[in-house]
Amino acid sequence: MKPSYPDLLKSLGAGLQHGARDNKELDWISRDGRHGVELKIGGQGVRDLAAAAFQLASWVAEDPTRHGTLVLRTPLLSHERVKIEWTRLRDLLRPDVARRMSLVIPGIQDPKFRSADPAIRRLCRLLEEEPDPLAPRAWVGTTLMTPKVFEAIKLVMAHWLRHSPPLTARQVQKEAGVSYPTVVKAFRKLQQNQELSRRRDRRVELTGFPRRTWQEILPMAGSLRRTVAFVDASGRSSDPVALLRRLEQSAPQAVAVGGVEAARHWDRRFNLRGVPRLDISVHAPAGSNHESFVKRLNPALEAARAASQEPALVLHPLLRSESLFTSRPSKRLPVADPVETLLDLHELRLVEQAEELVERFGPK
Repeated sequence: MKPSYPDLLKSLGAGLQHGARDNKELDWISRDGRHGVELKIGGQGVRDLAAAAFQLASWVAEDPTRHGTLVLRTPLLSHERVKIEWTRLRDLLRPDVARRMSLVIPGIQDPKFRSADPAIRRLCRLLEEEPDPLAPRAWVGTTLMTPKVFEAIKLVMAHWLRHSPPLTARQVQKEAGVSYPTVVKAFRKLQQNQELSRRRDRRVELTGFPRRTWQEILPMAGSLRRTVAFVDASGRSSDPVALLRRLEQSAPQAVAVGGVEAARHWDRRFNLRGVPRLDISVHAPAGSNHESFVKRLNPALEAARAASQEPALVLHPLLRSESLFTSRPSKRLPVADPVETLLDLHELRLVEQAEELVERFGPK
């Protein structure tokens, strides 16, 4: 069974002039047989992208009047990586087939990967709000934990951990880059767990570290964050400290250090020797390019193809409007906010150290 959304495909068919019908080859084909759509959500990376592309190409190649669209959303590949792989795949096809195929990536601003068709644009908007269907169920209580609700909750937590004043809904909406209804859903989730208080002036603040909400979102954080892990393909032992040194020297824009290095900034007593890997947060609103600096850092780094591979560098795209990075007087690179740092530590299974860091952040 394909990992697709039947209801979304119904919406796609209802919005197009020719409607839709069931098909064994693709997820959707117009009734005149000239336009096919393959919807790929989740997946295991480059192999699944290639499989979907060649399936679509096979259908398109059968008739010179056919055109195909691949709608892709996978948390395992960044937009930049998808664009590179898509170009490689098209080069393997007959030119006349490649010209009649297009790739659409929900959430990206690049016009080359957006559709002019109103129905497909609507499908993309729906996909941006949907969680990964292959991830753990994203229903938390009565709130659907979409990537955007996740961003709003993280932002509220980050402000509380940094001892910021109470927030307005408008401030959360602006800094997270989400809609007002999304902010309402985030506030509702925290209120359901009795972790958010509302003042008379309608500003809100956490009553303490939101442990119930935190424990509920941790199992799905990996999918929601769209993390990309990189391994050293040369076979040499990875040296995260050397990578960090080179990264500090180049100091690329919109990049902050996370993980163990950020934890040491937030807590001078952080108890861990060495750096197991280099965690990087990249401010990439609207799906902008956030991988280009990796190859310049070390040409041998390539995206991991299996979860069992030990990464040397892990990149965490930060899709909200404001980065909330914190500068360091003696360093060229800033550090990621406390919530991103805690999430990095949990990915590293440094649960005890993460708990100690939460205690350090307690109310002043």
